[in-house]
Amino acid sequence: MRTYRQVVDAHLQSDVSMPRVVDEGEYRADVDGLRAVAVLSVILFHLDKQLLPGGFVGVDIFFVISGFLITRNIVVGIHRCRFSLVEFYRRRIKRIAPAMLVVVAVTTLFAQLLLVPEDAREALKSAVASVLSLANVFFWLHTDTSYFAANTAELPLLHLWSLGVEEQFYMIWPVLLLVFYRRGRTVAQWDLWSLRNRHRDRRFARAAGHGSDGR
Repeated sequence: MRTYRQVVDAHLQSDVSMPRVVDEGEYRADVDGLRAVAVLSVILFHLDKQLLPGGFVGVDIFFVISGFLITRNIVVGIHRCRFSLVEFYRRRIKRIAPAMLVVVAVTTLFAQLLLVPEDAREALKSAVASVLSLANVFFWLHTDTSYFAANTAELPLLHLWSLGVEEQFYMIWPVLLLVFYRRGRTVAQWDLWSLRNRHRDRRFARAAGHGSDGR
């Protein structure tokens, strides 16, 4: 007798929406190609905006790649009954936190030493927001865009806004996928239960009809 996981895998293999079950660590040459395009576009844009005026789109490409890979891995893990929110968050923290904390700590230290007191305080606030995965929200609410505003290039942690978006996606999206999956499974089970009841009622009706004919 096949195990539940084998049954699920067989179902995934035959599902037209997921033509083949993939492993989380499977290499994707097309995704690597998109990553190369994104990296080169951002680098060229920062070197000289005239080289590639729309190079900032590379950040959007990274968002799309991250969303695709994370969603694929989570969906496959849920279908195979091996997805864990705790493990997912542990892996994300292990991958992101060390480098991010070093960057924030070093940048904050130099900001306190080199910037004027007002700018140093703002840098410290942005550092706290970055550690809390709220860098994008902080800069959205507190960045001065008036005529006499300071150049955004002088905001030492501004680049962490994109990491804030990514971290918020990691926190919210897996939970939503689990909710949608469980709700869909509940609806499917309810439909199956209703179908079985209708089938049973029809059998009883036919049996009652045969019984009355035989009298």
